[in-house]
Amino acid sequence: MRKRNYLLRTMAPFILLLIQSGLWAFVWIRYYADIVPDPFYWKGQLLLVSLYFVVLFAITNFYNGFRIGFFRATEVALSNMIAILLCNIIAYIQACLIIVAIVTPLPILGMTLAQCIIALAWAFLTNSIYVRSTKPRKMLMLCDESGPADSLINKLHTRSDKYDIKETLCVTKVPFDEICSRMPEFDAVVLRGISPELNRKLKRFCFEHSVRTYIVPDIDDLLTHSAEEINLFDTPLLLNRNDEQKNDHRFVKRIVDIILAVVGLLILLPFSLIIAIAIKIGDRGPVFYSQERLTIGGRRFMLHKFRSMTVDAEKQSGAQLSTKDDDRITTVGRFLRRLRLDEIPQFLNVLKGDMSIVGPRPERPEIADEYIKVMPEFAYRLKVKAGITGYAQVYGNYNTDPWDKLLMDLIYISGFSFMMDLKIILMTFKIILQRRRTEGVELDRR
Repeated sequence: MRKRNYLLRTMAPFILLLIQSGLWAFVWIRYYADIVPDPFYWKGQLLLVSLYFVVLFAITNFYNGFRIGFFRATEVALSNMIAILLCNIIAYIQACLIIVAIVTPLPILGMTLAQCIIALAWAFLTNSIYVRSTKPRKMLMLCDESGPADSLINKLHTRSDKYDIKETLCVTKVPFDEICSRMPEFDAVVLRGISPELNRKLKRFCFEHSVRTYIVPDIDDLLTHSAEEINLFDTPLLLNRNDEQKNDHRFVKRIVDIILAVVGLLILLPFSLIIAIAIKIGDRGPVFYSQERLTIGGRRFMLHKFRSMTVDAEKQSGAQLSTKDDDRITTVGRFLRRLRLDEIPQFLNVLKGDMSIVGPRPERPEIADEYIKVMPEFAYRLKVKAGITGYAQVYGNYNTDPWDKLLMDLIYISGFSFMMDLKIILMTFKIILQRRRTEGVELDRR
């Protein structure tokens, strides 16, 4: 059964790429090939189409557009559509360069529409085949009283096509030997919030008996997960530098931040003017909203946003996160938050040096103080500059639990690289189109 699905996950993307590349071959030969000043023969045409195939594969794979059965069909379809759009922009620029003229984009626009329809149908068809031919994994959840698993179980239940939590055991109430004897009854085991000593024993048992294991990491796991291997001696060493970013890294990151902030402000200037007018017409209040936030080293700064809430929204309630269906958010504000357009003025914060393009989201001092009381590790987020987008924004939601956000931020901080920054920036375009990412917290979480 799973071998059949492996074949589906391998062949279906290849077939989709052949169809999409075939459409580009048709459009190129039908509308553009004859107007090339110095025409090339069939080998050149084949090279052009092959290049399109490779670029489309690379972009789609980057956005996880081939992860059939892993992501929902809607997310796979969205990934494919974004990849198609980016690839076709590249193809159009390439056509203009080859023809040495600005050519009509209409054929490529028509091709893009057709490809998106094909990608949408492909995503739902392959996902349907995968779901029908795959049974969800029967899973055993192991936790202790200090690490409640309810929130994780609820999340896993949203993907009942993949995960089926059959039983939950509290490891402090069940003997270790009994837990081990129960494991073979399940397809996989989930470890959550277990004391280090017992956690280590369970991991070793699972490794020894080839038990598929899903592990919710703790802080110590994340502080070592990106350690560098040192192979100087015949004793394995892992190096955790645990230092600040190097001067050359900070310099390059700052230059990139300035360039991206300037380009972003210039591109978004027309939209900013429209947004400012809409906010002013909406309730006659101020266009901008400034709020004190924290950045590297706990330094305070004034973060700027387009105002999305009513004037003096926190006069009565004080500092608090916005909630789902929050009546303080204006009509214009809901639209701005939906597409994250309210954050455009933060490019000014980047130019001032208060923020970076990529980094942990800046938290309000009052809320950060409350978090630090219950999880002191929350202060680790201040080892780097705050960012407009970040790891937790790309892989989490606005209403993600603060502890889980912290874990994601630490993955970024402990494993920083320019390639990770690039990936987060490119992934941001995708999450902007996903509504669930911007939903406020539930009332009982405040």
